[in-house]
Amino acid sequence: IDTSVASAEEVQNAQLNQQISKMDTEKPTEAQLNVIRDAYKGENLRKLLEKNNVERIEDLSKLKVIELIRKLSEREAAK
Repeated sequence: IDTSVASAEEVQNAQLNQQISKMDTEKPTEAQLNVIRDAYKGENLRKLLEKNNVERIEDLSKLKVIELIRKLSEREAAK
């Protein structure tokens, strides 16, 4: 029987991994999808879908959409 105790950091990492895993299977909100729809059109949209192996924006995971929105925000802030 393993009687070791997890450190606070190990517990925190486990909780974070659970949250990330959940976001990777959840669907994004309509508001999040609208941000992506506004930013990606035409050829850029086609490339985004192809790169992520999905046919529609709605098929992207919540985690991927959050990542894309963060990158868009960083680009906007750098202008």
